[in-house]
Amino acid sequence: MPLNHGHSEVFLNNNIIVSKMSGAFNKTGIEQYKQKVIQALDSLEGEAFAMLVDNTLVEGGTPDAFETLDQFNTWMATQPLIAKAFVYNSAVLKGVMEQRLSSLHSVPTEFFSDYQTALRWLEQF
Repeated sequence: MPLNHGHSEVFLNNNIIVSKMSGAFNKTGIEQYKQKVIQALDSLEGEAFAMLVDNTLVEGGTPDAFETLDQFNTWMATQPLIAKAFVYNSAVLKGVMEQRLSSLHSVPTEFFSDYQTALRWLEQF
């Protein structure tokens, strides 16, 4: 099994699944991230939720990591997901995400440069 690249921390803040990502991701790193998100989702027991993804420490990802993430985002759109907010400090990474992830805008989605503004935006839903 390939080594995990990239680190993810996932936790709940009320009905917001918060993901803090760091490093450069490969497919294995995204698979581990998916499992953490699914665990958080399961604990919501079908309730509507939003996602806040803090990508300020992400360095990038392999093509298969982006493909795996796009498939996961497509599946997430079938869940009671009501909005997504992404925090970036790199316009380049934001551009790569928008180019590689066709599923990115399946629900209301916004991009922010700071965590607190993103959280406030999600709390309106």
